[in-house]
Parts: sequence; structure tokens; C-alpha cells
Amino acid sequence: MRYIPIILILSLTNIGNIYAKVPLSVQLKLYEAYVDNIFQTAIPDSDYITLMYLNADYGLNANNTISYNTNMGFFRKNKDLQYQLHSLGTNYQKSAFDDKGIIYLGGGLGFRDNAQKLKYYDYQNAGLYSVLKYYFSETAYTQLEYNNEYKNRNNNSDYNSFENFGAIMLSKSFNTKTTIQGRIEAGHRDYLKLKGKYDSRSTKYIKIAQSLTEFTGLQFQYRWHIASQILPYSFEFLGGYNQLDDLEDEYIYSGSQWQLTLKSYTIWDMVIKGVFVREKRLYNFFMVFDDYDIQERNDKITSFMLGIDKKLLAKSRFLPDSTLSVEFIHRNNNSSNPFYKSSTNILSFGIVFSF
Repeated sequence: MRYIPIILILSLTNIGNIYAKVPLSVQLKLYEAYVDNIFQTAIPDSDYITLMYLNADYGLNANNTISYNTNMGFFRKNKDLQYQLHSLGTNYQKSAFDDKGIIYLGGGLGFRDNAQKLKYYDYQNAGLYSVLKYYFSETAYTQLEYNNEYKNRNNNSDYNSFENFGAIMLSKSFNTKTTIQGRIEAGHRDYLKLKGKYDSRSTKYIKIAQSLTEFTGLQFQYRWHIASQILPYSFEFLGGYNQLDDLEDEYIYSGSQWQLTLKSYTIWDMVIKGVFVREKRLYNFFMVFDDYDIQERNDKITSFMLGIDKKLLAKSRFLPDSTLSVEFIHRNNNSSNPFYKSSTNILSFGIVFSF
């Protein structure tokens, strides 16, 4: 049953690719993953997951496109975690400042639908985005961004929110095959029914990329992150929403992270990628156990990823280009809260079709 939408989308996109001479591009990603600690807690629970991502863009003209994106997760054992996200958007781009700049504008509508026991977290969202990219020279540019989004939670309207987000980035490349980027982000999220209640965050990045050989590159990134919340959190909220549906939500923790990435293009059109990450997170909420034991959550996370991609070029117009992918992730969390002190391993196999 879970493979029916996958088979249907594969069939439709392949038919369109063969017979329709239209400016349509489609990318379909299918992954099978085994996770030995699906909830990343001190009590491991394993599961197999099928993940599907579909991105489709249709060019209306030289400047305008419409896009459709979907993301689905199917869990073999924990079926209550199954979900699907869908979004439809429009995008516009135009040269500016005597072709030294590019302006991107767009917006979209979307929704998330969960399995029956997690309907509490269903939502619809609508948003707009704008980006200005300006080149000072062939090796230096700046990028300005502004986005806003309204999120409507079907079954918990008190947490309907409106978010404003902005960012600025500077990038410079040198003759030494070195690129340095700096980025500053700021976000503010207001809760429309909880007057005076909001989340805010600010993030700073510095990224240094260095080409080691013609086919190998090394990248270092450091990130500072500060978030604050003005929300009436209590034990009752922890049993309900409290944003615990998404622990990657950057409004609910502060901390720092450094990341080292090594990427190499090898023989047979293969790409090998290794990533090592150290991160500290202080979450902006407390967990309550046995009605008395109040504990904060302060995580120290170490993770390692090793991935191999193999590109397969289609030898016929009836077949899409594809990429095979294998990835292993190990994540260790030394949390101040014993319940979240954990180790997690993820092994995934995937294929990406490009139409």
C-alpha cells in the first residue's frame, strides 16, 4: 500500500518525460533506511523507514516557474509516525543592476498530514520569499534574504503563528582556491492568539572551503546560535504541543556547532563524502518526571557521516539519469537529561532520478 504513490509518481513523470515536449524538470528521491534508535532516547527502538521526496518545476517562460514538492515518510513498525508534506509554489527571477544582480521572488502554499494518533501536529502554511544576489566581481558577492510564513495548526489554534526571517551573506573566493563565507540570520515568530508570546533567534555562520586537489575539497563551518522564547511552558504543555514535534526547530535551543566536511570525486563517477560534527544545544524548556524532578536539557552531540554516491547516466531518452546513494550516520548524544543520553546509527540506501 505504501508504494502506490511512489509507483504512480514514477509512471506519470516518466510518461511526461517521454511524450511531452514541455519545460518540465522532475527529481525523485527514494530511500530505504534502518534506524536502531528511532526516538534517540536511552531506550532504543529500531525501525525501517521508506522516504520519498519529489521536486517538480514547470517553466512558464524565461522568468517564471511553478513548482510542486512532496515529502513522505512510511514507518514499518511505528506507523503512527507516518507523515506527508505537500507544497505548491510560484517563482520569479530577473536580472538587475546591469546584470550584476539577480532578484528572486516567490511564494507558496502547503500542508502536513500525519497518521491518526499524531493529527495534533497537522498544519497548513503559506509564505512569501525574496532574495537579492549581487556580484561585486566574478569572485565576490552578497546575498540578502527576507521570508515570511503563516502557519495554521488544525488541532491547536492557540499556536497559530506568523514568522519573519531575514539573512545576509557575503562570499569571497581567492586565487588559492579558497572560499570564505559569512552569514547572519535573524527570525521572529509571533503567536497570534497568545498575545505577547513569541520566539526569536539569531544565528551567525562562518564557512571556509579549500580545494585540496582537482577532485577533493575540505570545508570547515562554525555556527553560533541564540534563541529565546516567551511562552507559558509548564508540565501540561510538555504533555501537549511545546514544539516537541520538531527538536530541530531552531527557535527552541541555543548553542554552537562546528563541522568538518571532506568531499572527493573519484573514479567511475563516484563521490565520497565524510562529515564530522560537534554541537552543543541548550533547549529552552524543562522536562518534568514523577511530578517533582525538573530537569533542563543540555545536549552535547557528536556525529559522523560517511556517504558514497554513484552517478548513472541514461543511455536512452526513455530512461532518466540516476544516482545511487549509500550513507551511514552515527550520532552520540551526551545529554544532561538521562532519558536523552543515547547513541543512534542510521544506514540508508537510495536512488535519485532526474527527468
